[in-house]
Amino acid sequence: MLVLALPSLPKIRSLMDINSIITLSDDSIGNTQEIADKLRNNGFQIATIFEFGVITGVTSEENLIKISTWPEVKSITKEKQIHILPPDEDIQ
Repeated sequence: MLVLALPSLPKIRSLMDINSIITLSDDSIGNTQEIADKLRNNGFQIATIFEFGVITGVTSEENLIKISTWPEVKSITKEKQIHILPPDEDIQ
């Protein structure tokens, strides 16, 4: 009898990561860099850190749900996709 041992496969990342803006609570603005480190350690790919408590970046929907429960996070705004046809295209 032949038994094959297959290695465990890595967890597949979400196919659609979301660009988002994280606004920190007023009490957390002084700890922006520490919170940015925490976000990185939780899979958030940071694009920009603003000293006034706003961090932009990309992560999965699952991570955004988890991050939204942190007391340091006041709000999360997700980027919306808009598709505009070129001016010479017919209206559909």
